[in-house]
Amino acid sequence: MSLTQGWRGLLVLALAGGYVFALLPPGPPGPDWFWQADKVRHAAAFVAFWWMARRCGWPAPRVLAVLLAYGVAIEVGQAFTPGRDPSLGDVLADAVGLALGVWRWPPVRPAT
Repeated sequence: MSLTQGWRGLLVLALAGGYVFALLPPGPPGPDWFWQADKVRHAAAFVAFWWMARRCGWPAPRVLAVLLAYGVAIEVGQAFTPGRDPSLGDVLADAVGLALGVWRWPPVRPAT
């Protein structure tokens, strides 16, 4: 197995795990770490997804589109999960995470 295949496998596992985790019923209500901590977690997850996806060798525009669609899919799934509420703010936090990832780890340009 090549290193690229390993990154692809890790990304698929991370995305699947993130989707399952996002659709689990919420835990007992209580205070969060700080105000808007949920948005910070979303952004951090999508920075990590971008970082992993960047190593897979896929074109950046496609990766960005797929990861944004994944963020929307999570929110759609949460609309059908008891105790969960979809949030446009979460999708925006996902997009901020992707923007931070692109800023920090720009897409790889093929050697000419």
